[in-house]
Amino acid sequence: MASYQEDVAFKTLDGLTLRGTLYPGSNRGPGIIMTPGFNLTRETLLPKVAQYFQNEGITALVYDPRSVGSSDGFPRNNINPTQQTTDYHDALTYLKSDKRVDSSRIAFWGFSFSGTVALAAAALDTRAQLVLAVCPLTIWELPDTKYRGVLSKAMQDRESQLAGNKPFSIPMITEKGENPVGFGIGMGRAEMDLVRQSKEKLPNLEINTSIQTYYNIIAWSPFKALRILPPTPMLIVTPENDRISSMQQQKELIFDKAEGPKQMHIVWVKADTDVAAWPLDLAVPIQTEEESMQRTFFVVYKSFLGNNNVKAEATHCKNIPGDLHWPSHSEWARLNSTVHGRLIAATPIASVCHDPYFDDDACMALKTTWPFVDPHLQSPVDIVAPYFQNQTCDPFKPRHTRCTLGNYASYSINVSSIEDIKAGIRFANTKNVRLTVKNTGHDLLGKSTGAGALSLWMHNLKAIQFFDECHHGSKYAGPCVKLGAGVIFDEVIAAADARGLRLTVGSCPTVGISGGFTTGGGHGVFASTYGLGADNVLEWEVITADGRHLLANAKKNADLYWALSGGGPGTFAVVVSVTMRTYPDEPMSAASVSFSNLTLGSDEKFWHAVTTFHMSLPPVVSAGATVSFLIAPTSLTAFNIAIPSSNATEVDSILKGITVKMAEIGVATNITATTHSGFLDMYNTYIRQAATNTPAAQIAGGRLIPRGIIKDAQKSTDVTRAFRSAVEEGFNLLCVALDASKPPLYDNSVFPPWRSSLMTCLIQVSWDFNKPRTDMLALQEQLTQSIMPQIEAVTPGGGVYLNEASFQQLDWQESFYGSNYPRLEAIKAKYDPQTLLYAVTAVGSEYWAADPDGRLCRTSTRS
Repeated sequence: MASYQEDVAFKTLDGLTLRGTLYPGSNRGPGIIMTPGFNLTRETLLPKVAQYFQNEGITALVYDPRSVGSSDGFPRNNINPTQQTTDYHDALTYLKSDKRVDSSRIAFWGFSFSGTVALAAAALDTRAQLVLAVCPLTIWELPDTKYRGVLSKAMQDRESQLAGNKPFSIPMITEKGENPVGFGIGMGRAEMDLVRQSKEKLPNLEINTSIQTYYNIIAWSPFKALRILPPTPMLIVTPENDRISSMQQQKELIFDKAEGPKQMHIVWVKADTDVAAWPLDLAVPIQTEEESMQRTFFVVYKSFLGNNNVKAEATHCKNIPGDLHWPSHSEWARLNSTVHGRLIAATPIASVCHDPYFDDDACMALKTTWPFVDPHLQSPVDIVAPYFQNQTCDPFKPRHTRCTLGNYASYSINVSSIEDIKAGIRFANTKNVRLTVKNTGHDLLGKSTGAGALSLWMHNLKAIQFFDECHHGSKYAGPCVKLGAGVIFDEVIAAADARGLRLTVGSCPTVGISGGFTTGGGHGVFASTYGLGADNVLEWEVITADGRHLLANAKKNADLYWALSGGGPGTFAVVVSVTMRTYPDEPMSAASVSFSNLTLGSDEKFWHAVTTFHMSLPPVVSAGATVSFLIAPTSLTAFNIAIPSSNATEVDSILKGITVKMAEIGVATNITATTHSGFLDMYNTYIRQAATNTPAAQIAGGRLIPRGIIKDAQKSTDVTRAFRSAVEEGFNLLCVALDASKPPLYDNSVFPPWRSSLMTCLIQVSWDFNKPRTDMLALQEQLTQSIMPQIEAVTPGGGVYLNEASFQQLDWQESFYGSNYPRLEAIKAKYDPQTLLYAVTAVGSEYWAADPDGRLCRTSTRS
């Protein structure tokens, strides 16, 4: 893509004219000053790099160093690093005068030879707000056998020039790929070919350099200047396999010596990559799969040039791609070998909508299904929650925009065994890498993803084992089922039906049963009869953060059993399997009912009917039913009234609880129940298809509504008024009425307000991918700051179901966990003292926060 450019020239303090190209960025945006490597012209490497910065709003000034290319200076190709250093200062003065540039945000950039020059220039010029050095040169000495000859030739040349003769010059590189005086390590065949091709295309490019070049290099002491670098933030980007200046040399001689703000990003470049292509590969993520390269630019622009609020890389942060201690290519390869080839490098599914992987048919299909669960379900990294997708790679952005990982994990282990989990935990612990756990990616709060993470992808742990007689603790002897961590509702419902059984599951067919559902509480159609999902757990099989394989039940590791059964997912241990009670399946009934303001004649009558409907629900759920209903701007639809009985008299009695109450205010609700052979039949008729066809991409918050408040006419009216306010602002309410007061077999950490709640409501609006992300974030903010506080104010004693909530819930410890939190935190400290397992709003998460790059950093420690 062509970019706007301007040919420019500026004067140096000693009167020389330097010429270059200006790539204007955003008005009053930051600027960056760039020069090429040793004896190279600006056309050789930098145009694409400069264009990339320009596209990101940064004005790039690229110029030929003095005596090279189109810039003045004599002798020609007389490379003088001392003078090149001061030329950076004069270039900054020139760029500072351009009114399109924010003079307080100008950076220096250099590659190899000029990388070290740029570092020295920044050390001496406090006006520079950042120096970015790509694989800076560390070898500034000649072989001992060459010094005397070079200095002798240099002195002869000086005498010769003073006598009026032409300057001596020598080839920059011989036909054998060697520097004649031993400067650097020479070039390989591919690099030599590139130089020859460049010479053919660029007439200004000279292969020869003056003999004085090497006198200048001998006389220069760059590392002395670098010792005074601290006032200027420094970013070094280097290949792990840089063969000219090793990564270790760059670290020891440059990075470690600087005492101020600094970061060093290590990336892997394929062994056969030409060194001359490295500036583009390392500093500009164009058409590359390397997330570390993509993050490099993000760090530069957002952290350094954006606000200059730079912090040194610290040991209290998890490593992300590009960090100095990010695992090397070979270390990831060893992990892959350990897990028998099951390590997966992340590729977002929406990459088919972006170059270079663009596929028009695949992209169009993905656009249609993107807001739903199915396309994300089989991906090791993709998730459903649009806020945490971060729009870094979706089907709705233009084809030419880069597809980056953003909040997605960098690598995933396709877990097939306990040993795979242990290997992942061991690697994350020793390499200081964030660890996440993902099954289906349903989580609304982004718990199953994280920038730069190693993810344990549990999706394929599909074992289902039924037992006729289970003895777990002293209170239960009966049938049960052991479910692998990857089993979803659809699978276990069908498997149980084949055995004439049912169990407590939720309504969405693709949710995993052993993840957030059971660990967070878990409500479903049998909640009023059998209790919540967590109430039916008999045993957990887990791997702890230190790699121990444990069973947790009412007798063994009882504290961990208590915490896992309701205390939230992704934080206490990695769940391998869960064992749950099963129940004999039998015929059951279901019904639906709706009413609207169109039939009632006015909004006021409609909202009065909503209040009445709410007040009709306590006896219905007390009889064992659950009622799922949606409140929209013009209607209330109870799309599933599930009754675990087929007895006509019982069913009629339960439904009359609704019809009679509604009739008292003149609202006719003719409800006819349907009878089903068992749970699977009812599930397929009332739940499965409706759930599958409902977009999962939502902006959402949640609230548990106490039973006592709904029984009080005035308080119930106040609740309806708050609901109405939310609906009139464009939100819908998806509610489930139930009775979860049935005590569990064994004590657990289910949020106490569940036991006294009548309804759990999800306040939601669909994420519109055709609108700017800023519009959606504004809705999220409105929900957090305005809508939810109104509902919370009229429901004292309530709280929030932690799986159906806003990640921005202001008082999440109290609203999600309540009086259980101190004990949960103590158990977290016992089983995961280093907080390896982190999840948004999970127990212990308050001690961590993500920085602007997504890097997870510890903010405080437990007292």
